[in-house]
Amino acid sequence: MKTLLASLFVLLLAMNVSMAADDPMTSLFHFQQQMAEKGNSAAMMKLGEMYEKGEGTPRNLDKAREMYQQAKAKGHPGADAALQRLNKQQPRAAKKAPDDKAAQERARKEAEAKHQAAERERAHQAELERQKATREKAAQERAAQLKAAQEKAAREKATREKAAREKATREKAKRDALAKQQKDESARRAAQQRAAQQKAAQQQRLAQQKAAQEAAAKKQAEEKARQEAEKKSFKSDPCQGPAARVMSNCKK
Repeated sequence: MKTLLASLFVLLLAMNVSMAADDPMTSLFHFQQQMAEKGNSAAMMKLGEMYEKGEGTPRNLDKAREMYQQAKAKGHPGADAALQRLNKQQPRAAKKAPDDKAAQERARKEAEAKHQAAERERAHQAELERQKATREKAAQERAAQLKAAQEKAAREKATREKAAREKATREKAKRDALAKQQKDESARRAAQQRAAQQKAAQQQRLAQQKAAQEAAAKKQAEEKARQEAEKKSFKSDPCQGPAARVMSNCKK
């Protein structure tokens, strides 16, 4: 019998947990309960009303009175009217309610089970939120690490590209300097070659002029020698000279 009662209690507890998760009034009851525990007088009045009407929790006029009294202590303006209303209906409720301690205990346990189920649900939701926050934080950290790695890679790439450009600039400057040096050397050699050619041409012209002068002088000397020879020959033998052909005494 005890085993059967335990099984029924577990089944009832499971049904209550399911109902607590789905019943908006039960959720509202636990929300108001949390607010009342923080000292909210309006939440205390709402809890008293829910206990009074049996909304979201089993009907319990004693708990309703307790909540109204707490709200009155907090100075809520509607607490006195609620207590007066409760005093009018509580005697009738006492006559109708069976004096069954077992039923009250079951109702108390059911309410406690609902409360515990709601607490577990809130703890579960809080754990889910915590896990979600942890995942989001981890994702943000990974994104930050990835961004930092990308920025580092970009900086390193920019540094390498800058170094490559500077190296290329230095190498180009060296090539340009070498090309200019080679060009200057070629120009110097060409100038030397032209100067040498001009000097050789000038020397050749001078040699030709000298040879021409020497040839002219030689020809002049030869002509002078020939003329002197003719003069000598004419003096010794007039008929041997050029004029002998017109001289009558030299004709034969």
